[in-house]
Amino acid sequence: MEQLARIPDEVLHSKWREIAPLIDVLATRIGESEPFPVATGSAFTGDDRGAAPYSVTYVANACLSSAIDHLHALKALVWDARLLHTSAPATLARSAIENAVTGLWVISPASRNERISRSLRWYAQDARDQHRATAHFSAGDLAGKLERLGGIAEGRGISASSAISNFTITSVFKELKEAGREAAEFEWRLASGFAHGRSWASMGVLEREELPSGDDDNVVLRLTNSDQMALYFVLKALHSIEQLLQRREFLAGLRTHDASVG
Repeated sequence: MEQLARIPDEVLHSKWREIAPLIDVLATRIGESEPFPVATGSAFTGDDRGAAPYSVTYVANACLSSAIDHLHALKALVWDARLLHTSAPATLARSAIENAVTGLWVISPASRNERISRSLRWYAQDARDQHRATAHFSAGDLAGKLERLGGIAEGRGISASSAISNFTITSVFKELKEAGREAAEFEWRLASGFAHGRSWASMGVLEREELPSGDDDNVVLRLTNSDQMALYFVLKALHSIEQLLQRREFLAGLRTHDASVG
């Protein structure tokens, strides 16, 4: 993988000073009692009525809040505390991107039924994940939850099997791309490489310094992260969050134009 051209420190710091307050504002917002309002008569009002009691708005808000939380943690680590770990910035960015694009996937369709169907799939995935995590000490009622979700789907003329089917983040990226929506799939995959300790990611983008080893057959490298690489992940995560927020505000009746397409 090609090394990125070196950006001067003053340019990096200038960009950080520009975006850090914005990230703080987003983080403050998710701590408010009503961080993401919905206007009466908006598209979301109809979505939530059609999917009740499984709110479509809740899915968008949950994904958005988690994405912002991870992004703010990344900003606090790298910019506020000036701690530049090798893998942690990418791992935090990965979570921010994954939550943001998942939320965007759920609410991006123009069709109300499709938004409801995808939100029901999100709830079904949540129920399955809970069951897998807690089944050894709590039986739960996974079948009952899935049956209720399927019943809501059928009441809307949506296939029950489709509405409770699994989805993966890779399928989310694929469907967003097919719909003409930009998604940071490469950055998510690169960040995933760091999250899983893969050498292709670290060897590909970290700064490398060859150290003397006394062994002609082996090379010892010191790998270090850079402010530039951390900022790269921050900007990609922030852009993903902005896309979700813009689409969410449009459906909530707080924005007259959906600027998230692109």
